[in-house]
Amino acid sequence: MYKRHEDVVSKTQDLSWACLDERISDQQFQRLQELLREQDAARQTYAKCVQLHLDLHHFFRDDQAMPQLDLPGLMGSLAPGNLSCLQGEADVANPS
Repeated sequence: MYKRHEDVVSKTQDLSWACLDERISDQQFQRLQELLREQDAARQTYAKCVQLHLDLHHFFRDDQAMPQLDLPGLMGSLAPGNLSCLQGEADVANPS
């Protein structure tokens, strides 16, 4: 496991971007889920990556209002034991 804050943030950024770009492997996805379950810094980093992804997506679209994430609400939904939203993504990507 990553001990240093910088290592957690760096690995979470790498895995978050892979996930958002839809190029994440099953093993990487599992690692991202573990980080999000275990590390507050990972959850904060993931939320920031998602917000930046949305901002960039909407910036390059025509005259669309830019949505803002409810980061406190998002952080609550990423609390340990409440990651079912991520499990659903894995199920869609890799149906059993």
